[in-house]
Amino acid sequence: MAKKAKKVVDNDKDDEKTESNAPRSTSYVGMLILSSIGLIGAAAFLYLDHDELASAKKVDPPSVVLSEAGLNIPSAIPAPVGGAK
Repeated sequence: MAKKAKKVVDNDKDDEKTESNAPRSTSYVGMLILSSIGLIGAAAFLYLDHDELASAKKVDPPSVVLSEAGLNIPSAIPAPVGGAK
């Protein structure tokens, strides 16, 4: 059989309550605030890094020297090891 819920009667309706009915802040609220501060700080550092990279002088990539066959062959090719031809 189902139990009936008990009714709570507040007899002190006229008295002012010193406690607030608002929920208390929990540790999750603190973690939310800390993570929000961290995200704002990370966004600021990302902007500063982007600003630094955008104003840097652009450097051309190194050029590659090709041989007549189109391959990058060193000028001195060592002899094979073991006497193989």
